[in-house]
Amino acid sequence: MSLAKTLPLPLVENLPFINTSFQDAMVKAEDEAHGMDPESWPGIIGDDLVETIKSVETNTLTALLTALRPVVNKSLILSGKDLEVAAIENGSSYREYFVEDGDFDDFTDEQLQVWLLKSCAYPKDIDWRVVVSIYNESSPDQQKALDSFFWEFRRLDLESLTRTAGRVLKVPESLYSNDTRSLDGKDQVFCKIAGEWMPDDKFHTQFSVTYIDGLANAVTVIGYAGTCEQAIAKATVFTRSNDGSLDVKTQIQKDGTTKVVSPIAGKRVAGTISISLGNARIADADLERSVEIDSNLYASAGCKLTWGERKAGPLSEQQFRKALWSTEKLLGVRWSKVHHLENDLGM
Repeated sequence: MSLAKTLPLPLVENLPFINTSFQDAMVKAEDEAHGMDPESWPGIIGDDLVETIKSVETNTLTALLTALRPVVNKSLILSGKDLEVAAIENGSSYREYFVEDGDFDDFTDEQLQVWLLKSCAYPKDIDWRVVVSIYNESSPDQQKALDSFFWEFRRLDLESLTRTAGRVLKVPESLYSNDTRSLDGKDQVFCKIAGEWMPDDKFHTQFSVTYIDGLANAVTVIGYAGTCEQAIAKATVFTRSNDGSLDVKTQIQKDGTTKVVSPIAGKRVAGTISISLGNARIADADLERSVEIDSNLYASAGCKLTWGERKAGPLSEQQFRKALWSTEKLLGVRWSKVHHLENDLGM
């Protein structure tokens, strides 16, 4: 299969989804290889992995490792030279360990380097836009080497990995009018909540929106956002995407009448949507689902969010409510204002 000459740059808000896929693949690869931990043996590293590393040129490897930031025994590996130093520093102790563990000290320095790189830890906030840029700016032979690197080490297809994305939720562009600047060639966004400039990948993913299904209790990440308004908009658009007509299943009774088996008409809480800022959960909403069936047996579902009291966090109740009402108005819904009015009237 021919490799793509260029890969599309991932959207910044999709970076957490890519990192999750990368971390999951690492766990899967380690399970399949019975784990690359101190109980494993560097001598199991085959020539294919050694040759894969050798095929990546020095400058390309340095750029890749600088982007991935792997850690070996608390040491950051940013170049092939760092990897060589790590192997030298750990070589004697590993050989002593494997001799004690069963006379398995028969491995080369190259095998140890690859084994260390394969068993290292990676951060959970890799900027995959940088990795894609390295690929796009490389020669065809180096693109092949990079593709082999991810496949041989993690059984990952680089193109498929970097296309990983969250749900497509159309949010008004006006909610993305943030102050930006470039510093040392890197984009930054001014965060009004923190009162400071932030790297764009940190800013645009600081809010997370999750859905907890009321029946299956399964947790799904809907998306990430840079502002509370964007997060509320994604929660709202996701909720409205559940509206629409439903298939009706019927059953003929003994008396000849028709009974609707499904769906069941009425209202119920289908699940919960939560907005978090970093690790702080700041707001929850019930996703309420109403099903109506008319005399012609046409069924339709309508969903809305009912936001509860704001949780602890850097946003005040007033700030959150202001963001909520302005965002719902922009999206053409009045769920929160109607709910607020009903509460005032004791309904």
